Amino acid sequence: MTPNCPISTDDLKPTLKFYDEVLEMNVQAEKYITGFKWCKKINNSQIYYNLGSTLCVFLFDIDNSQSVEEGDNILWVIVGDLPSMYLDTYSIKSLKEPLECYTDLGGQTHHKANVCVDRTESPAYKSIGQRPMQ
Repeated sequence: MTPNCPISTDDLKPTLKFYDEVLEMNVQAEKYITGFKWCKKINNSQIYYNLGSTLCVFLFDIDNSQSVEEGDNILWVIVGDLPSMYLDTYSIKSLKEPLECYTDLGGQTHHKANVCVDRTESPAYKSIGQRPMQ
């Protein structure tokens, strides 16, 4: 885990490593998650992993209009120099797991002659909220 993390995104200070980049990544993550119709609003968020614009992992608490189930309001959001993705928290219990799940999902998508074959039977796929970026 990044030292001193998690940090509420409301409490980010210029002393944070990659401060300006983290602010940009936070905006990117917020735009990404609020781009889904079911995300009515963001209640709060925290940064859990910080590599500046290369990679940031946030945990968001949202108002989810598509689910009344408890837990569907907490999502990991991964942003940076890679396609953004969110993952639910049902099967992910530590910071290491969203990153492993993200890389596993990348390995589940194969490109041949500009055709993407999705391997949705993957256990990791079942823990995400969207199809892998194509």
